[in-house]
Amino acid sequence: IIHCPTPLEPQGPAVVDKIISVLQEEKFPVKKAVLDHTGRNTLEAKLKSGCYVGLSLCYDKLRPEDAAEIVRDHPENRDQLLINSEFGWTADGYYSVPRAALAMRRLGLKREEIEHVTWDNPSRLFGFHI
Repeated sequence: IIHCPTPLEPQGPAVVDKIISVLQEEKFPVKKAVLDHTGRNTLEAKLKSGCYVGLSLCYDKLRPEDAAEIVRDHPENRDQLLINSEFGWTADGYYSVPRAALAMRRLGLKREEIEHVTWDNPSRLFGFHI
């Protein structure tokens, strides 16, 4: 899991490009890498990399509603998307994943599509066999 600059940090796109180039130079298996703290400013580069794309829900990273829109708007990339939370200093993160699931339902996504980005993808990546 690579903690990239947050969407609020202006250097984010340049740093993400450098991270991706280092992964490629080192021949790191991109299917095992998570580029976390994704915002709209780095989304496309991360998706093109082939890595998993962490949609970290936290006040300074991504709102649940924004993550829901990203999932809705990128059906062809849902195998790469991971919804995750970060508590942050407000401890608001306890409910951020359920809030994102609710936001996805409100946008019309089906239960299977929601479970794919909140459970199936992390289970596959981390080898959860439950």
